[in-house]
Amino acid sequence: MIKNYLLPQMNTAKDIKIEQYKKQLVYYYNILMSVILAVFGLIFTFIIPDKIMAWYLFGGLFLMVYTYLIVRKTYSINVMVHSYIVIATLFNFYIMLAFWNNSIASFVWLIPIPLAAYVFFQRKYVFIYSIFVLLNIIAGYLISKNFSFNFPLHSQDDVRITDTILMVSNVAVISLLIYFKDKIKRVEIYHEIKEKALNPEVQPILVTEK
Repeated sequence: MIKNYLLPQMNTAKDIKIEQYKKQLVYYYNILMSVILAVFGLIFTFIIPDKIMAWYLFGGLFLMVYTYLIVRKTYSINVMVHSYIVIATLFNFYIMLAFWNNSIASFVWLIPIPLAAYVFFQRKYVFIYSIFVLLNIIAGYLISKNFSFNFPLHSQDDVRITDTILMVSNVAVISLLIYFKDKIKRVEIYHEIKEKALNPEVQPILVTEK
């Protein structure tokens, strides 16, 4: 009787803790991405002059921070992350096109998206968003090959600077996602062990059924 009463409480405690970690992840991710977008915006303002790209990045920075401050207390984490993944992928599409003839490294921004889906959602969403990312890359390739745009060309030195910062930024994003996935996994394992301790009779039943 007591065991049956404790199990729902444990599940609630687990869900609350996981939700807290997910909120922390979104919060730190927004800070990290704000710094990254600001750095790239400043680079394209002062070091590699490209006014359109600079304004595009600063505009994305403003919209990301402004939207997060508005919706963080009114929408669930899952809704926010679903929306962000779609919008961020489409936002990156212009950047990918603009740098396609200089460097294809810009699609590296899309690599953390399946990992983010793995952290926040069920496994089926990892597959769905992986396909979504792949379709965006294919679309970028087809558009770049069949249409000509007057995007500015950059020197190898400029590309080396942006690609280096891009790789470092993505390592930071992936590290952040892995760090919080590990914390969430620890919570799940801890509560799984406690559930088995409260229901020791479950194990023999499972063995018998096999």
